[in-house]
Amino acid sequence: MSNWTQTAEARVIREWGLAEIVSPTAPLGAMPELASVRARVRTTGREGLTEADWQILEGEARRTRAPMIDPLLRLAPDWYEGELLIEDLVVARIINYQPFVENAPSRRLDDFCGQPTRDAAEFDRPAMNARPILLGSSLAGPWCLVEGYGRCCRAIRDHRAGRFDGQPIPVIAGVAPRATEWHWWGPVSP
Repeated sequence: MSNWTQTAEARVIREWGLAEIVSPTAPLGAMPELASVRARVRTTGREGLTEADWQILEGEARRTRAPMIDPLLRLAPDWYEGELLIEDLVVARIINYQPFVENAPSRRLDDFCGQPTRDAAEFDRPAMNARPILLGSSLAGPWCLVEGYGRCCRAIRDHRAGRFDGQPIPVIAGVAPRATEWHWWGPVSP
């Protein structure tokens, strides 16, 4: 898709922290000292966060996700906000994380997502606080999903079931000519 606008690295990391704070399985979502920030996000969404809250989210995301973030930032990607069609997400690759690769040896996101549920739609666009983050060698892709697996998989499963709304997904994309050198992009280790 088009309509990409450049954004700052800090915005990307803050978005990552926002996604983590509402996830009960992510490191930030489990930190009791962040309970007040988490409560504000859950009641007022991102609009209720103060600059101090954003700084906390950025700092904690950088600290807890350093093994992913630091090597990614060394590639010096240019960051953009924009939208991708669901078809672009379907063909994105997953990170080189052994439990993920065991579930989807093809390394394709659509193979990783599993099958849709029978009844209700899973993807909740209004409740999507944070944009998924992807990495590619150009704005045309190919893409590797960095952060946002739950949100993207819910959208893909609804797409498979014919329940997806068809609207593009708002994302943040990092573009680095050396994207494939990021060790999380790399080939599966034996």
